[in-house]
Amino acid sequence: MNRLGMVVDVAHATFETTLGVLEASSDPVMLSHSHLAGEGRTHPRLLAVEHARAVAAGGGLVGAWPSGVTSATFGDFVDEVVRLKHRFVDLRRPTMQANLRLRATVNGALRAAMDRQGFVEVETPLLWAPTPEGAREFAVPSRLHQSPQLAKQLLMVAGVDRYYQIARCLRDEDLRADRQFEFSQLDIEASFVDQEDILGFVSEAVLDAAEAVTGERPGPVPRMTWAEALDCYGTDKPDIRFGMELVDLTAVFSATGFRAFAAPCVKAIVLEGGASSSRSRLDGLTDRAKALGAKGLAWFKVVEGEGGGTDVDSPVAKFLSDEEKAGLVATTGAGVGDLVLTVADEYRLTCHVLGALRLELGGRPVSEGPYRYLWVVDFPLFDGVDEDGNPVAAHHPFTMPHPDDIDRLTSDPASVRSQAYDLVLNGWELGSGSVRPGDQRRGGGVPLRLPARCVPLRRPTACRVRRRARPPGGHLRRRGQHP
Repeated sequence: MNRLGMVVDVAHATFETTLGVLEASSDPVMLSHSHLAGEGRTHPRLLAVEHARAVAAGGGLVGAWPSGVTSATFGDFVDEVVRLKHRFVDLRRPTMQANLRLRATVNGALRAAMDRQGFVEVETPLLWAPTPEGAREFAVPSRLHQSPQLAKQLLMVAGVDRYYQIARCLRDEDLRADRQFEFSQLDIEASFVDQEDILGFVSEAVLDAAEAVTGERPGPVPRMTWAEALDCYGTDKPDIRFGMELVDLTAVFSATGFRAFAAPCVKAIVLEGGASSSRSRLDGLTDRAKALGAKGLAWFKVVEGEGGGTDVDSPVAKFLSDEEKAGLVATTGAGVGDLVLTVADEYRLTCHVLGALRLELGGRPVSEGPYRYLWVVDFPLFDGVDEDGNPVAAHHPFTMPHPDDIDRLTSDPASVRSQAYDLVLNGWELGSGSVRPGDQRRGGGVPLRLPARCVPLRRPTACRVRRRARPPGGHLRRRGQHP
């Protein structure tokens, strides 16, 4: 018996034999779904007896996995409420044990990489005064909020020029697939650095962690600008494991008489072999596009032409000229048997809708390889204006403008890029960060509205910032999940 427990195979036993093993064993018994309902019969006391044995014995783990069912999927057959009620038994499962050890391996690799690069691990207080970082913190009786930002600035001024911590974070925000109330993040801060330095620090740590887990080191992390990601993939966190990139057809339909395509932007994606799609599926895609905000979705099946070559089959084909249909096929590169999906609307909305459809048609879970890391850089500094006409910070108000765009801060702020960056893995945001402005002359001239709760912090924060010789680099946010 090892520390993970004893495994007894009763995969081919009858229901009576399995029940006999359960009653006679002094160890907790974990049975598969087929044994809980063996030969069409059920025993409602099986799961209860299993956990009772665990309480009494605290011994090994008896497992039986039928064909097609592994320990990794066993939890799918047990109600989650039961798993959480008897969590100490659930955590003995090999999958749960592997999750705990995987997390420890990743944290160890991150720490080793940061130590090797000259960073000091410092734990900052969990409760601190708030800063306008965009996250919604929990309200606590002392009226303090979880935020390490000010502590990080103090460390920089105090001479700790490279600092990191694997910090616990709390967020009072709506739950989603990659967001929990409580999570962990690798927080990095450094002085006398630029964006290139930060990307290098983080890449080294992440690639070390990936190698520690998989045994194989990924190649250098490629980069893509925010504008390129939106234009080609319709999102700022693209999954680059597959193609199906967005194709711009605006020029093809610039003089069209088809009113639905008389829009600022016309784009398309190509689904290879999609011409065999049923009408019900195409109607479903159209409904999905409308739910995402589009006015509609035009689809074209690429077929063989009567005199050779290609043609398109679509309810709207009769409204297009031969040149427009030929241009659609040529520009998208679609072949016979492919399906072309087009959206015409404002640029951002068109990209968003097609990007979402791309993921739904060709995407797969993040955990399915290969693992493709990507840096997305050059995010916009501003995203629209408020009710008073002042620019609204896209990332947060303390992001350094791109050095090539500073001259346009007052004349054309909407075109200014920021020194903000996201690390993406298979379409999932692993982390984000930015370079903070340390030279007030580079951030002046543009009125920004800070949340009211941050007004008392402006003066002391500015005093500390002015004492720095260079702006600090941002952080990597790595959300952790419980096993």
